[in-house]
Amino acid sequence: MPSPRSRWLTWWALAEYASRHLTQPTTDIVASDAEVQRLVVGSTAGRTATRVMTAVIHAWMSSRTWSLMAPLYRDWLLLDRAAAIRIAGIVLTVAALVAFTLQAIAPTPIGPWGAVLPAACTAAGVVTVLCAPAIARLSGAIRS
Repeated sequence: MPSPRSRWLTWWALAEYASRHLTQPTTDIVASDAEVQRLVVGSTAGRTATRVMTAVIHAWMSSRTWSLMAPLYRDWLLLDRAAAIRIAGIVLTVAALVAFTLQAIAPTPIGPWGAVLPAACTAAGVVTVLCAPAIARLSGAIRS
């Protein structure tokens, strides 16, 4: 049988919980998000950010780099999730190995911890390549 003290603490916790939830107003999250968006877009910083983003997007879409990358991007969209994750792991591994190589031929060593990030990226890339189907299933389960 519970002691009088534990019973008292249980009732106190229940009363505290009830009063907290009864006194807090309910929040309309969709309306709150819309209001924040309206305030941000209407502010000077928001208008400036919109102009800068528009200029950057226009410059990117008319750049040579985008014209070279657009076919790769279209092909990327056709891949299934596991293949896209596997390719991202390969790209990460190759980038880390390039960083290792550049550090090895650098005239001045970076320091004793300079190899930690490339090593971690290499390991993460290899694990990503090997576990791509499982990661794809997990990311699909999380999104749904």
